Amino acid sequence: MLKDRFTEACRSLDCACAIDFKDGGRLLSPLRSGGAQIARPWNYAVDGLQYFFDFGQAVAAASQGDLSYEIKLNRQNKAITEERILACDANLGLSVASANRDPDAIVIYVAALAGTSDDGSWTYVDTAKAYTYIGAASNHLIIKETAFHSNQDETIKVERIAGNVNIYLNDMLVGTFSGAARVMSNTSYTSAFNGFIKSITLSGANGVTYHYGNWESQHGLLTPVNAKCEDGKLVAVNTTQSSYVNTQIDLRGRNTDFTIVWRGTAAAGYFYLQGNGTATTSVRLGVSGGQAVLTFGDGTNSVSAIAANSTAATQIACSFDFTSKTVKCYADGVLTSTASFSAISAIYSGMSTKQLAVYAGCTGFAFIDRALTAEEVAAL
Repeated sequence: MLKDRFTEACRSLDCACAIDFKDGGRLLSPLRSGGAQIARPWNYAVDGLQYFFDFGQAVAAASQGDLSYEIKLNRQNKAITEERILACDANLGLSVASANRDPDAIVIYVAALAGTSDDGSWTYVDTAKAYTYIGAASNHLIIKETAFHSNQDETIKVERIAGNVNIYLNDMLVGTFSGAARVMSNTSYTSAFNGFIKSITLSGANGVTYHYGNWESQHGLLTPVNAKCEDGKLVAVNTTQSSYVNTQIDLRGRNTDFTIVWRGTAAAGYFYLQGNGTATTSVRLGVSGGQAVLTFGDGTNSVSAIAANSTAATQIACSFDFTSKTVKCYADGVLTSTASFSAISAIYSGMSTKQLAVYAGCTGFAFIDRALTAEEVAAL
């Protein structure tokens, strides 16, 4: 197999995280512990909600005929209400029931798969696990919270066959809804519960049409948000929304050397970002005035450096040296600028996000736990 120098450098023990988007978001670097790694799955309630635009598109494309989707999830705390496990609005998908129904139950909103006006009825196997909620415009199956476990993997399967909907919990049939099939709209799904989704699999008449959840995402190493790999790079699923992948890199309070290497094609907005985007409270590389500009700060002071004189650069490296208090930026292996950060002893520890995000347009990314030299950057 052919290997380039960038790939080889990413396999060095100095490399804490490296991603090859040409291979669907594959991690290239050795897995090891260290201050740069979080080593826990993304929690949608704590770290921010997750968007599944591509799942909505896949469901819409398979809306006619028989289909099923299976969700493997892990809930960290069963006591929190008003959570969205996988939902596109108040009446579609899976969610935790509101307090006027059952404060700790999972609701199966059958409008997602059946019943143009919720016409139909439920039959369920075990009343200890489920019951039906019937409201003014609702006819939903509710899986009781006692059927679930905290901090364990659970699987919910929603299956439509010949217009009927079957609901399974951990491969056991919970209930069946008899009603007319419904054509889904092309809409976005989100998750915002206290835990994380390990995988989603959508199947239709032509087999599996959508799957989410590789090894990296299941172990919290990479978490795509409105993003997928296509033609060798990270792209947006919904181009009207931000598109990025959260890595396990956390730069809050960082005061030791490191280098970030980005590869790809520039686009408006960010190359990578941790924080809220302001100069003093973030680490960001973004497009400004036709240039790639690096900014970072300690909450009070900030530093700005030209990383590339034009957006035509296909590789940008930013090497941080906390001994000399300088950052050097390279575009396609050539030094672009050197900036001093003598007033900054450490990167802002109170950044609003916990992980460094890599944005759409990227084909390869590496975080290295030391400051690379000019010769090493040129050799990538």
